[in-house]
Amino acid sequence: MASHGAALLAGIVIGAVTGYVVGSPASAQREVTAAQQCQDAISDDGVQQPLAAHGQRALDAADPAPAGQSPGTPAWVGRPGAEAHILTGTSATVPITQNVAAGDALIVSIMLTSTCPAPLTVTDSRGSRYQLVADVFDTRHHRVAILAAFDVAALSTADHLAVTYVTASKYHVVVDEYRDIHSVAARATGLGESGGTSFGITGPTCRAGQLLVGAVGSNSGTGPLFEPGWADLPTVKLSSYWLTTGYQLVRTPGPCSLSGATTAQWGAVLAVLQ
Repeated sequence: MASHGAALLAGIVIGAVTGYVVGSPASAQREVTAAQQCQDAISDDGVQQPLAAHGQRALDAADPAPAGQSPGTPAWVGRPGAEAHILTGTSATVPITQNVAAGDALIVSIMLTSTCPAPLTVTDSRGSRYQLVADVFDTRHHRVAILAAFDVAALSTADHLAVTYVTASKYHVVVDEYRDIHSVAARATGLGESGGTSFGITGPTCRAGQLLVGAVGSNSGTGPLFEPGWADLPTVKLSSYWLTTGYQLVRTPGPCSLSGATTAQWGAVLAVLQ
């Protein structure tokens, strides 16, 4: 049964990459087919293999800082949106609850359950572009991702974000506003089963002045606690499922890492921003 589920899941990924034209009748049919394949794979008795190996993956090589951007000190501004629901569906709407300044960055952290590694998109009502920064899918059909939009248009409480995916039975979405970040320098992902005492991702050297943003999705056990030096942001919890987020300003060069304590099953994503 596990091999059957893995084959279905592979079909979803292949279908998502080829010929995905939004708005056409053919694309609509592909979306329906992908959703059904995802549901079939989830209902399979076998355990799916994750996209990334168990444990941790090295960070991607850092990109140079964008030319012409001000070298201000990155900082968290606030949380203009958060939503979490137990609701099987294909989308989530996140109202903006406090104004967002033009030129700031919005970092969207997402946890989906009973889902698949198929297309995941975020848009807002002002047309800012959100890119998938880091994404991990585990053996229990949980997915944790960070998406980012840099130099956004101003948003008010009349605006909203829309998140779309193939299917999920629960969603956690949090939106955090940061200033003085303009690009992705590196990223990392990791996952682990329950029964341990900690979580962790490590990578190569970060530069002083970069910003680390982390998100950990977990199920059962103790909620993740970041190591000292990280600023914890409000946790979003549904039943036994947690989405824990935080950030850290890099003050001295050294290995980029995200780690802490938990006894839960976990998936973690780390974004290095500048």
